[in-house]
Amino acid sequence: MPLSPAPDVLVVGGGIAGLTAALALGDAGRVVLVLDERRPGAASRASAGMLGASLGFDAATARQAAAARDRYPALVARLLEDTGIAVPLDRSGIVEVGDDGEPVALHPLDGFVDAPPLMDALTTAAIRHPRVSLTADAVARIGASGGGGFVATEAGDRHEARHVVVATGAWASQVAGLPRALPVRPLRGELLTLAAAPPPRAMYGCGGYLIPRGGEVLVGATSVDDGFAPRTTPEGRAALLRIADRLAGLAEAPVTAHWSGLRPMSPDALPILGVDPAHPWLAYAAGLSRNGILFAPWAADQLAAELDGARVTALDPFRVARFG
Repeated sequence: MPLSPAPDVLVVGGGIAGLTAALALGDAGRVVLVLDERRPGAASRASAGMLGASLGFDAATARQAAAARDRYPALVARLLEDTGIAVPLDRSGIVEVGDDGEPVALHPLDGFVDAPPLMDALTTAAIRHPRVSLTADAVARIGASGGGGFVATEAGDRHEARHVVVATGAWASQVAGLPRALPVRPLRGELLTLAAAPPPRAMYGCGGYLIPRGGEVLVGATSVDDGFAPRTTPEGRAALLRIADRLAGLAEAPVTAHWSGLRPMSPDALPILGVDPAHPWLAYAAGLSRNGILFAPWAADQLAAELDGARVTALDPFRVARFG
């Protein structure tokens, strides 16, 4: 149902990008409506929660990645205060391992966050926020309307607001009415957990990673480009067990869970963030690729500032115009 007063921001998508954007905008005084269609394979809850700001970023994006990682202590503290949900956060470092299985570096302050309780806490915080409302409704189309934008839903509702934020994860390219094509495709990643003593720190290398989770070992992740197919496979299971064996000799450990998620991949594996340069009613929190958990809370803060009229130069490496 429409908010009263009417929303001035419509957020399309209720994953981590959409929820953090809604909270940041609500904190900034905006009235926000989140429209979310629950889809099998959505990446946020399936994620391992790696906060690897020191892994794979170049000079143009390393500062933003570190700032995104360093945003997390305040976020989990705020979520605990607002919701009573404790979100496990580890910043004891990530051990990077070479192809020979030997450690080559320790990246201090990197780490991981437990994604399922993080999503529970974000959802609860959004529900309780006085200026945020959530509705489970599939979006049929978006477009410009007067001085802002609109979202039409498959249920037949039409919502109008000053701004529309596209935060639809792996399905961003399928939003009807976008004024430009978003180069985002689904990339399936399989993960599993093993009944084994977890390593003291997260480990990265040999084609994957190990993360302590709940007294077990989380192993990730494969990368397969085969469309919108959130499934697990014997091949994926075998590949993950090879990673676990190379990193920690855990090939024979019992598998306790095996799942997959669809990463929203951009061509350069970097997020697509910020206001559209030709359509100021439209903004993006899309294509977060392998680092959605890392970037989303930081990106939400920058987006809230930009929708208030600021020129946020930290978003420049992530703008949609880089794709033409």
